[in-house]
Order: sequence, then C-alpha cells, then structure tokens
Amino acid sequence: MYKSIVFAACTCLFTSQIVWSGVLLTDGKPSAQLLQVFEILNLKHDGTAKGINEVAQKELLRKPGQERWQMEDTYEAKRKELLPVFVELGMYAEMRPKHKSYEYIIVYGASVPRMKMRLRFLEELWRDGVRGKGIVFLTGERPLDQTFEIEDWKATKDVPATEAEAAQKLWKEVISDPDLSSKQVNFVIVPMLGTHRPSTAETINVWVGQSPKAGKWLAISSNPFISYQDLTTQGVLLKSALYKTQVQLETVGHAAPEVTRVSSLLDNLARILYTEINQENNLMAIAR
Repeated sequence: MYKSIVFAACTCLFTSQIVWSGVLLTDGKPSAQLLQVFEILNLKHDGTAKGINEVAQKELLRKPGQERWQMEDTYEAKRKELLPVFVELGMYAEMRPKHKSYEYIIVYGASVPRMKMRLRFLEELWRDGVRGKGIVFLTGERPLDQTFEIEDWKATKDVPATEAEAAQKLWKEVISDPDLSSKQVNFVIVPMLGTHRPSTAETINVWVGQSPKAGKWLAISSNPFISYQDLTTQGVLLKSALYKTQVQLETVGHAAPEVTRVSSLLDNLARILYTEINQENNLMAIAR
C-alpha cells in the first residue's frame, strides 16, 4: 500500500512514495483497523489519534534498552483475533520494488536472523534485475545477543561482537551472486551512546550527513517493520536539506514470519503511530 506526497518547498519539489501504514486516515483520524486493535486489547482511549498514541506509548511500547525479543508477550492469547487486523495494516505481506534502477539500495540493520533474510531478499531482487548505483548498509555497534545471534559462528574463532561486525560478515557469507558480491558497500556504522544502541533514525541521520545524491532510493526492510522504517526515513529526510531535492524513497521487504511475536507487532504499531503523527506535523510545518 502506498500514498504519494508532493508539495512545493521554496522553488524546489520534494516527491515521496510513502508506504501507507493504515494506522491513520488521510485526514489524520484513526483508521478502523487501529481502533479495532485497541478494542481487541480492551485498551480505553478518547478516540483521537493523539489520545490513542498516548495509550500506545504507555501500554504497547517496549521499555528503554529492551529489544523486541526480550519483551513479555502479554497479549499472545489475542493472536487469533489480532492477526487479520495486522494483515490489513500491511504488516505481513511481502513488498517488492516498482522499478529496476535506483541511485541507492539501502539495507537496514537488525538482529542477525533478520539481516540474513534481508540480504537474501536483496540478492533475489538483484537476480531479478534490480540495480543500485550505490549500496548502503545502515548498522551500529549494538552488542550481539549471545543467546541466539552468534549461533552460526560459535564453532569458529571469528565470532562477531556487534551488529556492525555481523553485518560485514553476513555480506560475505550470504551474498553468493558474483556481480552483487563484487560491489563496494558503504557500511554506515553508528557507535553506542552509553548503553543506548543506535536507532533507525540515528543511522539514517549519519548517512544523510554524508551528503548522498538525490534520485530513487530503494530501502530493504522486512515486515512487520516496512512501514515504520519507511516513515522514519521520510521523517529524517523532511528535516534535512534533502527535502529540497527530488528524493523518491521506496521501502520493500519479505513477508513477516508467521511466528512473529504479538508483543513485537504491537510495539511496532506504537512506533508507527508515533512516527506517523510526527510526520504529519512535520509536513504541515514545512508546507507553511
């Protein structure tokens, strides 16, 4: 699902192809699907996007410093009722590119299993003829979770310690296509800030600071996170000098695994809602 946003900014034009999250309607009101989720969870709210967002940030968002896989799955018993709604919200389906040629192909960092899936998806697209003049891997120095992220390397002497190290190893190990594997990759590595690991927005900010070229950008994510990462990247672009140029971001990715935890889906929903509300505010501020 996509929606287009086109508006004049000074004498320049900013054009975006944004993945529609299904959370808010075009008038900024909560969608029927968002209201249905809160009804299933029996979470009380005032019916406004702002009010629902306040409840979502309090009840659904994971705690600071906590990863998705560390959350308690409080609403797992509601999976059967919630699943059809998450599908309608676009959190499950695979999304593929609309074009074959891009200025950049961007890969978002993640847990090791998700980075593997994203790289396999990229390789599949490459074999289908999708190309990028530059390849960018956004990652950070988040310490790997020793309980499940280093399984593939336990028997070796070269065990990565961080997400960034794992990303570089996975590029060499997962990508087998000779043409793709020969490409130079710009690994954008963002350091930890104390115990705070780099967020999606922070890694994008660092790359945008490298003055990338305008044009068509293809970002590789994976559901259920496609909408969130698309909206987050758009938010960074709107606050940067790039909003004055023609940048068309397209975010794609493989379908969500059936075993995706309900807690992770709800955490993601809360982040989408918060990000989309802020994006609408940014758009209105720029358009004034």
